[in-house]
Amino acid sequence: NVDRQILYQEKSCASSGVQIVPMTVMEIAYNSEWIIAKSENKRDKTNIRYWVIKNKYECIPDAQTVKANTIEFDDYNLFKSFLSDNSILLELDEID
Repeated sequence: NVDRQILYQEKSCASSGVQIVPMTVMEIAYNSEWIIAKSENKRDKTNIRYWVIKNKYECIPDAQTVKANTIEFDDYNLFKSFLSDNSILLELDEID
């Protein structure tokens, strides 16, 4: 059993970080501009959430900036509409 979440770390060697997406991340995709993810309660497949995180900044952001540029959806259709409206051409991939 692995509980996956997305954390923001200002330093690449840090041992902890600020939670951006809670456990458990089941699917993810990213490029230089965006990160998209799906999280859920993996035991009973409930509390499904979809996430869009801005991944391109003029300078290295702090955790508050990343959190402010993270959008959470509890509706898949709204998530897909947001991706389409913002020309985010990513498809979620299941994590093994």
